[in-house]
Amino acid sequence: MFAPVSESHDALLRNVKIANLIAVIFAILAFVLLLATVWLFGTTVSTPFTFLTSLVYLSVIALNRFGFINIGRILLCIFLPIVTLYITYRLKATGDHTDILYYDSRIILLASGLVPCLVFNTRERLKLYSTLCFSLLCLVLFDPIHEALGQGYYQKGFTSSSYYYINHISIVAFVAIAASALILKIISERAEEQNLRLILEKENINKSLQQTNTDLKLAYTIIQNQRNELTEQNQQLEQIAQEKGRKLIEANEELIKHNHELQQFSYTISHNLRAPIARLLGLTNLLAREHADGSEETRKLVQLIKESSLEFDGVIRDLNKIIDVRNAFYRVKEKINFEAEFLQAKKAVGEQLFEGIIVKTDFSSEPVIYTVRPILNSILYNLISNAIKYQSPQRTLELSLHTFKQDNYVVLKVSDNGMGMNLESYGKELFGLYKRFHSHIEGRGLGLYLVKSQIESLGGKVEIESQLNVGTKFYLYFKIFTDIDGQICLENNCCTLFYNARINALGVIWKGQASSEQYRQVFMKSLEMMILYHTPCWISDMRKQGSIAVEDQKWMFKEIFPSAVQHGLRTGICIYDPEQHNEDYRDRLRDTSRAHGIETFFFQNYQSAEEWIEKNTDTISRSRVTD
Repeated sequence: MFAPVSESHDALLRNVKIANLIAVIFAILAFVLLLATVWLFGTTVSTPFTFLTSLVYLSVIALNRFGFINIGRILLCIFLPIVTLYITYRLKATGDHTDILYYDSRIILLASGLVPCLVFNTRERLKLYSTLCFSLLCLVLFDPIHEALGQGYYQKGFTSSSYYYINHISIVAFVAIAASALILKIISERAEEQNLRLILEKENINKSLQQTNTDLKLAYTIIQNQRNELTEQNQQLEQIAQEKGRKLIEANEELIKHNHELQQFSYTISHNLRAPIARLLGLTNLLAREHADGSEETRKLVQLIKESSLEFDGVIRDLNKIIDVRNAFYRVKEKINFEAEFLQAKKAVGEQLFEGIIVKTDFSSEPVIYTVRPILNSILYNLISNAIKYQSPQRTLELSLHTFKQDNYVVLKVSDNGMGMNLESYGKELFGLYKRFHSHIEGRGLGLYLVKSQIESLGGKVEIESQLNVGTKFYLYFKIFTDIDGQICLENNCCTLFYNARINALGVIWKGQASSEQYRQVFMKSLEMMILYHTPCWISDMRKQGSIAVEDQKWMFKEIFPSAVQHGLRTGICIYDPEQHNEDYRDRLRDTSRAHGIETFFFQNYQSAEEWIEKNTDTISRSRVTD
């Protein structure tokens, strides 16, 4: 209904529709105003002009309808201020009136400034700004026109001194209204342009997706055919894989069986043969005494038997060391001081062997490490004893040990100025079992093999630099462990036995009621750990322990406590729940442990117990050393 006959741009078409809607609204408002005026005041001089105004606005619709869209819109914009000025003039010239006519007309002129912004695009600059300027000019010339026609404010006898101030307010208000409308117009048109671009992009994408979809359908058909072929091939491969898997399972079971047999065989050799060898050595010694006065040939034969027995015993001891590297019982990491461990290794090698040797140590960079003590002790022992054994006869032995950190490792560097070796010739065999490179010096070639096996069992590595007749440098890379607080030593359905290296404490967390056999098994295992690691603290989380038989309590006090104290236990920590109501058991435990030289403390949660141990570590250590 409101669209023009001719086709036009979408934005222009929309503006024409808006112009037609405004024209209808103005026509209706003019007609309503006409009826209100006639009803209130009767027929006045403005009555025909108001009726004419309604007809003019209806004519705007007709002009737009038949393609005269520029004329129609311009007429819509300029007719309102023109008819307003004319009607106000006629009303003032034809009768009595109040000064309100000089004010209410300006309101209509202000409103006329919005119409151009609604019916013209910003691209139609000439028409937009011309109609805006025309409305503004009518507002500015409101008083001059009336004065020129003899109808000015003061000419009609009104005397308000601030009247002309209304001109300033009206002009400012007009500019503000028009500027706001223009800004809104610009923003909306830019948004519309962006939307049009997005719509165009969407259409292009849809076309591309349609083409892609067509290609995908074709590709899907090809893939489906290939999938069918692959399904057939997979079925064939699955049959082959099942057959191979069955054979692998059989081979794996056979391998597990052989490994178990080999493990049992290695333990049999390393442990069960010790007794016969010991007896053989004893018999050899008896035989040597009996034939001490015998012939030279007999004594020589007895000596050869003894040497063979000792050599056999040495091989068994070596095998024991190799097996111990893989024993899970020696996997607990402790907090170890390098300086103290070096002194222990030095003592094991023999203090007298260090006379005349220059020893330099510097562990200041990394003084402590969390690792397996027997392994570190064995590594230090083997490297120090090798340095002494293979020292150069031409110069005084200088032995140097120091630590530093590199990546995720603590590195122990052990260097000497001994005989050294040619790595180009022997580098590949250096860490082999029973490999020796200085035949003129007694040895079995086990030390470096153990060093490499032990450091690698901890996730570390060893590197060597050596030069013949210059010296050797070993770099031992000890992996930095972070899981040192809760190292599991034993776990079953009733408890978890753990070792906390950070606070040097052995502990058990009870999960529920334990049988007498389980209870004694846990404490026997705990005693083994105390004997091996000399832990001064024992933690027992009894909150879910359940009741303990009196016979088992007596057994623990009699069999476990004395041995534990003998091997370094000084402090007991018990974590309990007040709801257990086992005060009598706790009192008996405290009194009995004190009688054995163990101070027992009670806490209601593990965190407070651990914090107490950390705070009193020095006191606990001193009491252990003093005893």
